[in-house]
Amino acid sequence: MKSFSFKKTFGKGVLLGIPILLSIYVFIKVEILFEKVVEPIAHQIGVEKILGEITLTLFAIVLLVLFLFFLGLLMRVSFIASVGNDVEALVFKLVPSLNRIKMMAAEKLDMESEEKLWLPVLVFIDDSFVPAFVIEEDAVWVSLLTVKVPGSDPENLVIKKKEGLQLIPITLKELNSNNRQFGKGYIDIIKKSVDSL
Repeated sequence: MKSFSFKKTFGKGVLLGIPILLSIYVFIKVEILFEKVVEPIAHQIGVEKILGEITLTLFAIVLLVLFLFFLGLLMRVSFIASVGNDVEALVFKLVPSLNRIKMMAAEKLDMESEEKLWLPVLVFIDDSFVPAFVIEEDAVWVSLLTVKVPGSDPENLVIKKKEGLQLIPITLKELNSNNRQFGKGYIDIIKKSVDSL
């Protein structure tokens, strides 16, 4: 087992905390903006004090949720989706840990898009199964990022031919849980996969 390093632990905390705090900060700023937009409308209708002091805040949050839903609908338009993908790729280059947060959120909300998200797998390399993420693949090649145990931090980039390569798809939750247990649980997943072949 590796020794505890305050510096590495603090650094990982910063890498996780910055995107979360940035998201919260942006949400609060946007909510304040929406509150200012809602205030005159609520005043004209006469409902600015129905629920007391928090009425404007609730209206602003509802308006923000509707706005985000509208943006989700716009993402179905191919041109807007491609612009969104370009912006997302730029953000992931600047803050790589956001991809893991997005993967966890997508898994929790059952919104996985396998072409955009890294797919957690067990891959058979050099006579053993290794937990990894499929980063990119085409008809011939697959790019894999193996992960360290007991966490799921990136360890090694492997690019292999797909022919003869055995991949067992798993969930991000299974990968994180089994890695925290130093691999306990992977044998059951491998047995189920081999039995189904």
